[in-house]
Amino acid sequence: MGPMKCLMQLLRRYPLVFYFLLAFGFTWAYELTVYRVLLTPGYSLRVALLDLGFTLGPTLAAFLMTAVTQGRAGVLPLLRRYVLWRVGLPWYLLIAVLPLPGALSAFRLPALSFWPTYLMGYLLYIVAEGGLGEEPRWRGFALPRLEQRSGPLVGTLLLGVLWGLWHLLLFFIPGTDQYGLSFGTNFVGHLLGFGVFVIWVIALAVTIRWVFNNTRGSLLLAMLLHASINYAPGVLLPKPFPSLALGQLPVFRVLS
Repeated sequence: MGPMKCLMQLLRRYPLVFYFLLAFGFTWAYELTVYRVLLTPGYSLRVALLDLGFTLGPTLAAFLMTAVTQGRAGVLPLLRRYVLWRVGLPWYLLIAVLPLPGALSAFRLPALSFWPTYLMGYLLYIVAEGGLGEEPRWRGFALPRLEQRSGPLVGTLLLGVLWGLWHLLLFFIPGTDQYGLSFGTNFVGHLLGFGVFVIWVIALAVTIRWVFNNTRGSLLLAMLLHASINYAPGVLLPKPFPSLALGQLPVFRVLS
């Protein structure tokens, strides 16, 4: 038996292990090289493009592992879930207001001039701020397999912990949103901020899992919800939701 055949058998036997090794390995290597050197404080198109690099890479790991374990028969259904949009209008309304407590009572229709800029920014967040890069791997590849192995609740909690751990290095890189969540600039302060962040991410994993499973595994809805969580506070609150105070909400744009 040749080395390549042995490797393929090993990948098929432990798909989740190798998937997370690939996902974490690419992301952390990216952050320690390209991201660490080129990142500048503040949000800009340059930062968005950097985010796109380390979020899309692990998605390739999801497709690679899907192809290895299931072949074309597994890749095509994964691609179809990107465009699974027939899930009912209430789900679209839900993901638009779910990140904003009290949103329905606070809603005020903004001027027409608001919407083109908002929609362009929202699309940018889907592509470059985690939704497109993260959801195919967390919900598209990992979650179904974790649930199959450990059950819905434990599988979702495990995914939340791993999802949070994937962000660990960002708490030590100045200029990132996660770095700003640290309790001080020393090592313990970064770890405390990371611990709080992981608890929050676990709660989000449960929420996104609920939407994902109730929309027949729609990656589109998961990506839209991910983008809403990241985009809502800085853009939506001042316009359609003027009575919602930004200071009352957690910092959302930290999932990328």
